[in-house]
Parts: sequence; C-alpha cells; structure tokens
Amino acid sequence: MRAILTIRRRFVQRRRMTLRTFASMPISRSRAAGVPPGRILERLAKRRDAMVATGRELGHPHIRQYADRSLADLQHQLVVTAKHWSETWPGDWMPNAADALLLAVSRCEIPDDVRHWILGGVPSEADLADPVARHLESEHNLRVKYEVNIGSRRADLVAFERPFISRKMIAVELKNRHESCEWLPGQVKAYRLATDETWVVMTPQCKIEIVAAEDAMLDPSVIPARLQRLGAALVIYDATDKSFHRVVEGQGSYDPNQYDELWTRLSNVPEGAVA
Repeated sequence: MRAILTIRRRFVQRRRMTLRTFASMPISRSRAAGVPPGRILERLAKRRDAMVATGRELGHPHIRQYADRSLADLQHQLVVTAKHWSETWPGDWMPNAADALLLAVSRCEIPDDVRHWILGGVPSEADLADPVARHLESEHNLRVKYEVNIGSRRADLVAFERPFISRKMIAVELKNRHESCEWLPGQVKAYRLATDETWVVMTPQCKIEIVAAEDAMLDPSVIPARLQRLGAALVIYDATDKSFHRVVEGQGSYDPNQYDELWTRLSNVPEGAVA
C-alpha cells in the first residue's frame, strides 16, 4: 500500500512539474498587442471563465471538462492548445502562440467588461481622451485642447507649449475600432503639416483586433511599420494598468505657415474653449 501511495505521489509531483503556464510561452516574440503580453496573460490567468471561453475559441475539444480544475491546469491546457494552433498553421511560417491566445481572447464569448479588463481596452474612443490628455499634461508638461481643426481634418487632441525659446505641438488621433483606421493616412498627412509630432493612440485590445481584421497574424509588426512610414508615432495605452508604451517613433515634417497658424490659434484660445 505504501509503495502504491509513493508511486502515486511521484506521478502527481511529476505532472505538476510539467504543467506549462503562460510564463513558459515565447512572449518576447509576441507582437499582436503592441506591448509585451505578460501583464495581459497574468490577467487572463485570474479569470477561470475567460480561460474556458478562450479554450473553446481555440478549438480545445475537452476544455469544459477542465472548468473545475485548478487555474494552473487551465493555463496548461491553453498553452498546449495555442502551441498546437500555431504549429499546425498551413504555411512555412507559424504565428506566435502567445499572439494566438490574445486573438482568441479578443473573439471568445465573454462579457465586454471582462474582455476590456484582460486586454486593457475601453468601451469607446471617447474613453481614451481624458487619460491621454492627463498623460500629456503630467508627463510632458503640455497644455491640451480637444477637437482641434487642422486643415480639413479634426484632431482628437493637440498638446502644445513654449518651453523656453522653442515651441512644441503634438497632434493626437485616438483609435478604438479597426474601421476608423482607414482614414489614418489622410489624418496623419494633415497633422504632420502643422505640428511637430503626430501620435496615434490605441489600446492593446484595439491593436489585437486590427491584426485579426487585417489577417496579419504572421507578422503583426506590419501595423506599426505602416504608421512609421506615414510618419506617425504609435502609442499603446493599457487602460487596465494605466500605462503608456511608445511602439514606434514618428517623424516631423511641418509647413511653417500652417504651423504658425495653428500655434497662433491655440495660443489665443481661452482655457476650456474649443480651438
């Protein structure tokens, strides 16, 4: 009897040692969220319901039977399934397994507020404006105006200030849906002609959904590269932990006349008024 218990104990210990958690995944090569996905996967690991739903989205045939198992067991099942999903991709290149997990979370059947919490998303574009404005004011020491007309376009925010003898203006375009990104080339072109920098700000959830919509799983970095070619900086705002991550830098190329006109207009607008 003692020998049987010893064998069973060793079997359980060996099984525990081989459980693979999200930390074992190749997250350093993950690009779908625009930021390292470690924090996102940590949040997923705390939600049993979300892990079960993610397993179903990935095609795990028995994930419901693991619903009452430990969270570590669920993580192991998701890691195995995501790696299988990646390794059986039809082609010479395989998508990253961690990116496959993030994509499944963005599509699985869970409440929107849970999805937003896990993926650092927000319900609407308007929910980005105030956090981004506070970041520009506190971290960059800039004044911020909302809804500023620039040429034929309207920037969601423009931050500006005169530090010592120079001037600085940053136009900000907020994105929370893939559909609205089709206007980015024209928006960035207009903003660059009148400001020092153009930022495109989105959440990790929005970035993941853009990758999915554009079928860019094999190379999620094409999205930041496209913005960089336009001359815009890509900034990811994780709404859950309130953190900002600059993914690519923008390039300034303004027209002096348009720059001066916008600066004069912003400088003469009273606090709280729309430019």
